[in-house]
Amino acid sequence: MMWKKLKVLGAGSYGTVSLATPLPQYYSGTAVYGAVKSAEVAHSTSLRVEGKILDELKGSDYVVECIGEDVSIENDNHTYNLMLEYAAGGTLHDLIHNPLNLIMGESEAAYYSFQILTGISHIHHNGYIHCDLKPANILVFPRAQIDVPDLKLADFGLSLRTAESLTYRAERSKNSSYHSHRGTLIYAAPECLVNGIHGRAVDIWALGCIVVEMLTGKRLWPVHKNKDELMFMIAHQKPEIPKNISDEAKDFLSKCLEKDNCLRYSANLLLDHPFIKNSCYKKLMEDRLMYPYVRLGCRDWVSSEHLFSTISPRDCNLRGSMSAMPMKTKNWWWMSEVHMVPPPLQPMLLLLVFLVKEKEEKASDRFNINSQLEHLQAKYVGTGHADLTRFEWAVNIQRDSYASYVGHYPMLAYFAIAENESIGRERYNFMQKMLLPCGLPPEREDD
Repeated sequence: MMWKKLKVLGAGSYGTVSLATPLPQYYSGTAVYGAVKSAEVAHSTSLRVEGKILDELKGSDYVVECIGEDVSIENDNHTYNLMLEYAAGGTLHDLIHNPLNLIMGESEAAYYSFQILTGISHIHHNGYIHCDLKPANILVFPRAQIDVPDLKLADFGLSLRTAESLTYRAERSKNSSYHSHRGTLIYAAPECLVNGIHGRAVDIWALGCIVVEMLTGKRLWPVHKNKDELMFMIAHQKPEIPKNISDEAKDFLSKCLEKDNCLRYSANLLLDHPFIKNSCYKKLMEDRLMYPYVRLGCRDWVSSEHLFSTISPRDCNLRGSMSAMPMKTKNWWWMSEVHMVPPPLQPMLLLLVFLVKEKEEKASDRFNINSQLEHLQAKYVGTGHADLTRFEWAVNIQRDSYASYVGHYPMLAYFAIAENESIGRERYNFMQKMLLPCGLPPEREDD
C-alpha cells in the first residue's frame, strides 16, 4: 500500500508527526488515515527503538498499532518513517484541558483508567516499562456507538526492558542532590529522583498523577515551581489527594501514589479495585475484554516496505514510488476481521438521506445534489485534465463516509488532499452539506 503525507501534525525531539492517507489507486476502503513519525536517518535511533518495541507489543487494543516502517528520500535527505494509527480525537491532554474547562465525572475517569491500566498491564507482561506516561502520550480514538472514546498508549521512545531496569540507575543531575529521570518531571515517581530507580511502579505513579488531573483538571504538583523546588516536592512531600471525590477514588489514588514503590499497587491489582469495578461503564469494560477489535479495519494487507510516495531529487535514480528504500526483509502481516461496528454507510445511502432531508427545506436554500455531483465529475474526473493521482473525488467521498461513520473527522484533510485550494473548498462545502444532516461528526474548529 502506498501512502502520501498530507500535513505536519506536530513535532518534538524525535522529529515530526504527519497525517498520511493511502493514495487513491491504493485505497482499499479500510485504513483511512495514518500518522507517520519521521526523522532523518542519522537522528532516528529513538524512533527505531520505538518501532521495535511496538512490534513486540502488538496485539493489544490499548497500545497504538504500528503499521510499518521505511526509509524514503525527502528534500535530499534519507528519512526514517514509522507509520502508526491516526488518533482522530487527539490526546487525553486535549480531553482534560478542554476549551470549556469541563471536569470529568468519576465514572468516565474510571473507564479511562481501566483502559490505561489494561495497556500498562500488557506492557509490563511483555517485559517493558513505559517510563513516560502522561496525558499527551495517551491517544484518543472516537467511537461511533458510544459517547466515551477509546484510549491507547503511545510514545515508547524512553521505555526500558524490565530486566534492564533492575540494573539501570540514572545519573545524578549536575549541581543537584537528585538523580536525572526518564520522561516528564511532573509525572516522575519519587524513587526516580531519590535513587534513580525506574521499575514498573513508576508507570503506576504516573497513572495516579493522570487520574488526579482527570478528576480535577489540575496537575498533581504546581506547575509554576522551578525545577529544583518541584524535584524536592516530588521526592519528599506527600501528594495531596483531592477532597471532593468519592472514598473509592481516594483509596484508588492512595494505592497509585504510595511513596514506597515496593508497596505501590500493580496494574493487575488496580484493575480489581472498586473504583474501576463499580464504574457505570462496567458493562462496556466487560464487552471490550470479551470482544476486542482490530484497529485498522478488515482484510487489509499492509507492508513495511514502500509505505510512502515521496519525490526524489531530480538526479536520483530512485523516483516516484521507488524513492522508498526497502528495509532488509519484508514484513507482511494479515489484518484480520473487522472493527466491532456495523459496515460503514455507503455513499449512495448518505446521498439518499440528504435528498430526503433536502425536501424538507426550500429549494432555494440548498444546492441541487445532482448538479453538484455532475459539476465535480465533469471538473475533476470527466475531463482529460484531471490528475487522478492527486485528486479522485469519488474515492475520497467513500473514504470520508467511512471515516465519519467510525468517528473520525474527514474534514481534517480536505485542503491538504487537494493541492489546489479551490478544489478543497468546493469539496469541503459539498461534504459539509452531505454529511452533517446525517448526524455525523462536524469539522473540529482546532483542525
